[in-house]
Amino acid sequence: MIDRARGTSPAVLRSSGPKQRPERVATMLGVSGESIRRDVPSNDMIAYLAGLFDGEGCVTYKKYWSCKRKDRPRKYYCWRIQLEIVMTDEATIQWCCDHFGGRCIKKPRKEYKMQYRWRRGFKNAYEIASAIYPYAITKKAALKDIIKHYDNKEMDSKNEDVVRRSTRPSRQALGL
Repeated sequence: MIDRARGTSPAVLRSSGPKQRPERVATMLGVSGESIRRDVPSNDMIAYLAGLFDGEGCVTYKKYWSCKRKDRPRKYYCWRIQLEIVMTDEATIQWCCDHFGGRCIKKPRKEYKMQYRWRRGFKNAYEIASAIYPYAITKKAALKDIIKHYDNKEMDSKNEDVVRRSTRPSRQALGL
């Protein structure tokens, strides 16, 4: 069936534009409600994630040599900052993805069960580390390293702005 006025079929009209999750559409439209909004997990969810992460999670916070960029022929230091949970229960990993972002990655292994991974890196890892830090026990020190890393970066960038403003000559000094 072709829509004569537009010259397109109804299927094209229905599928035009990028597909978005209903939660994001609901938050963009201003619809509130904890069951709809994915942006703000409850304290119970955060506490559950902290416990799950203490038992099954892994924190990677290290600096290493890399030479992957073509515009830098020599080795240079890179940071690897990530939080990861790996387990064989897909429903739990999918829950993490649904409530805290990311995606469920399947890792097949030859004679063992299928492994599922949830991973968040860099700024996303910082946001999650900040949220679960008060509830963590086993991985508290590693989470604190991630939080300090980004808090120091924010302080350094603020200090650079202050230095730039204070070293800039005034209009009077320039004779303007």
